[in-house]
Formats: sequence, C-alpha cells, structure tokens
Amino acid sequence: MSSSFKGRSRSSASGARSSIAAHATDARARQRNPPSAAPLSFRMNDPASSARPVAAAIRYLSIIVGCACLLLAAVCFAIAAQVFVQTGVFAQSYVMEGLVSTVLGLLALKLARVWK
Repeated sequence: MSSSFKGRSRSSASGARSSIAAHATDARARQRNPPSAAPLSFRMNDPASSARPVAAAIRYLSIIVGCACLLLAAVCFAIAAQVFVQTGVFAQSYVMEGLVSTVLGLLALKLARVWK
C-alpha cells in the first residue's frame, strides 16, 4: 500500500489518510483570506442599540441647556441696557455674563444639532 503524499500522513477516525502538509496549506490559505468582519452593532443610528435612548436624552438636554443659556443672555443684556439708560454707566459684568451665556448657548445648540 503506497501513499502518494510527500509529508507524514495520519489516519482520521474514519480510517482515511490525510497529509499534515495539506492541513498546513489550508491553514495558511485561511490566514491570507480572513473572514470578513461583521458590521458593528454599536452605531448611534441603529434602532436596536441600547445607546439610542442615551443619545436622545443628551440631545434633548443640550437643547434645553442651550435655550436656557440664550434666555439668560437676553436677560443679562436687558439688565445691562437698562442700567446704562438709567445711570449712564456701562454695566460690564452683565455684558460679559451675556456674552459667555450666548457662546455657551450656541455651543449647546450646535451639539444638539450634530449629535445623532
């Protein structure tokens, strides 16, 4: 009984003979062509994702914070204008508070717009 295999051979449970070299070749072929990666299930627009409610909460919270900051800015500018009209003194602290609130409000609304 002569074997045509060049490498060592071994018997399987069914009695068939196979070459160890053939198994090594199959393993190298599998390494060169790895299976394609499964698509990631953690996406913000995936309805089955558990992060979806958190993303919605962050978005609505940033809308609320942005509107509150812009409202505070409007109040600060109104107080600064009223102080200037009544006394003629420039109320720098109210104006600075209004500017900071405006910037923070616009940033919060920008976050709400781009967060998905």
